[in-house]
Amino acid sequence: MTPFSLAQAAVQFDQMQQLKVQDLMQPDQKTWNMEALQHYLTPQSVLYALNTPLFASANDDERIWRLDNRGVYNVRSAYKFCLTELIDNAGLKVKGDWMSIWKLAVPPKVKKIIWQVARNCLPTRARLIEKGVQVGVNCPWCNEVPETATHVLMQCNKSNLTWRNLNLSHYIEQAL
Repeated sequence: MTPFSLAQAAVQFDQMQQLKVQDLMQPDQKTWNMEALQHYLTPQSVLYALNTPLFASANDDERIWRLDNRGVYNVRSAYKFCLTELIDNAGLKVKGDWMSIWKLAVPPKVKKIIWQVARNCLPTRARLIEKGVQVGVNCPWCNEVPETATHVLMQCNKSNLTWRNLNLSHYIEQAL
């Protein structure tokens, strides 16, 4: 391939990257443009295109995500759809004012830990074993009792020392 034909191929490739179906049709008509089809497509693809019906009443293509008021895809709406429509989440619902946790004026990671402790889904060793993960059950700090959320956050000597150093141990004692 000569440098000139290589440059032509590069230009044609770039044009194909930007190509839309409407570019293969006659302007303002719902018929195929044979010259454009033969220029951009292989003979087999031209046959496929010619066998594709074109409807006079079709509207312009538009990407619409019907699960969002603005019609724009976002992970939040897809996640909500999956939770409400695709899976049985009846067992996941727990009564309580869960939104109050997310409204707290603390860093997001603190909100997450509070939520995990309240929902009993903090990945402690005891919870991991319940889920079939092969780990030792005892607390890695004291190695005396199973690592549960209550133990690791309030009962373990290491956590008690941390609360005392922060002058917060009286709050923990009240909670117990």
